[in-house]
Parts: sequence; C-alpha cells; structure tokens
Amino acid sequence: MPTHSTQFQGFPKETFSFLSELSSNNRKAWFDANKDRFRRLVEHPVQDFVSAMCTRLIHEFRDIKHVEGKVFRIHRDIRFSQDKTPYKTHIGIRFSEDASKTCAAPFFYVQLESEKLLFATGQKEFEGNTLDSYRAAVTNALTGRALTAIANTAQRSGAGLQGEQLQKVPRRYPADHARADLLRFKGLYLESNLPVTQQIYGPEYMQVCLEQFARGKPLYDWLKAL
Repeated sequence: MPTHSTQFQGFPKETFSFLSELSSNNRKAWFDANKDRFRRLVEHPVQDFVSAMCTRLIHEFRDIKHVEGKVFRIHRDIRFSQDKTPYKTHIGIRFSEDASKTCAAPFFYVQLESEKLLFATGQKEFEGNTLDSYRAAVTNALTGRALTAIANTAQRSGAGLQGEQLQKVPRRYPADHARADLLRFKGLYLESNLPVTQQIYGPEYMQVCLEQFARGKPLYDWLKAL
C-alpha cells in the first residue's frame, strides 16, 4: 500500500480520541465533516506504521523474506447486518507473506481501538486441501502434540485460542479423539489484548507489537508448514 512517509514515531494521542469520537458519532454526515481529521490523525500514521512494521518483521524473523501489510477499510459492510452503523470504530491491520490469499494464509494482526489493542497470529480460514492438511497434522502424533504444546504455552502467557469451529468433530474422526477440540477448528489463531498505554505514542510501540507477534510465531510456523 502507498505510504505517507518512511518514518514511524508512534501514534498521536488524537488517533485514539478520533476513534472514541467516531463511536459516539457513527454517522456519514459526521464522518464526511471530519474526513480530513481522519486522514491526518488515523490514516497517515497507520500507513507509516505499516511501512515500518513490514521492515521490522523481516528483520526480526529471518525466515520471512517478504511481507505485505493490509489496512482494512473503515467502512462496514452493512448489506446483511441488522446494525446499520456505517463505520468500524477500530482499525484492523494484517501482515502476511502472501496477500493474495487474503484470510487463507498465516498472518500477524493488530487492531487499534480507542481503549485497547488486539493482537492475533494464525490463520483465519483453512481452504480446500489446507483444511485436510490441518486435520491430518492435528491427528498426527508428532505435529498434533506440537500444536497442543504451542497452544498451552501461548495460553499461559495470556493469549487465547480463537477461530470458527464446527459444533461437532468432523466425520471420519472419532468424537473422543485426544485433540477433538482442535479438530473442530476451521481456522485457528491466538488472540491477546493490551491496554492503550504511553508506549503506543512513541517508536517503542514497534517492540510491543513484535513481542506479541513473537509469542504467536510458533503457531505461525506450524500453520505455514501445512
């Protein structure tokens, strides 16, 4: 994506003030009147962050040679939703090595909200053969135990296992399988939350993100091997 500049020195406090204001004024007329503020206080700093984080991820994780950042649109898709508010009140940013696969590739994700930060690492969807490969890896003694260990370690550090799940264990697998809970997932990622602190207003926020992504990197690597 195009960048506003090549430097990231932290988000301005007004970034989060804007998101808070948007929560209270989630109307097209208000957003249109404040579009210049949105670009200056949210869009441009986010672009700077994405550019800087792509570089840092490649430097931090030497096995990653290329990474792309995607900022999700602020506009909500309200076509099939009872909630007709037009705008999201958060900014979602995804980093992945293969942006063409959208949600079907391992990713690092950060979400900016007015009062908290959400981090996630994993894969949102297992498509086609990948779903079969995932289930085979879960039932395999070696890779299945490795995934359980990854999940347990991450959960002890405060990250929760998330993802869309089937109500029952898929057919062809025993309902009492030792890793039945993992077999039900159709996508799998680790998620954690942090409060908005002073660190986010300075360049040290980059390290905060990298520490969160590093905790999820074993799952990222496990999924990448499918």
